[in-house]
Amino acid sequence: MTHDRDVRRRAVADLGAALRDLVESAVLTEVPPAQLADVAVAVRQLAERLRADVRALAPDRRKRSC
Repeated sequence: MTHDRDVRRRAVADLGAALRDLVESAVLTEVPPAQLADVAVAVRQLAERLRADVRALAPDRRKRSC
C-alpha cells in the first residue's frame, strides 16, 4: 500500500509541476486570446478525466464548480 501511495504522490507532484508551468506560460504568452480560450477548454476536459474516479474528501476539499 505504501508503494502505491508513493507512486501516486510522485505522479501528483509531477502533474503539479506541469500545471505550474502551464500557469507561468499562460501569464507570459503573447498568443491570441482565442488560443488561450482553446487551451482552457482542453484543460477543463483533462480535469473531467481526473474527476471520473474521485475519492471521498472533506467537503471543503472537493472541487468547486467554475
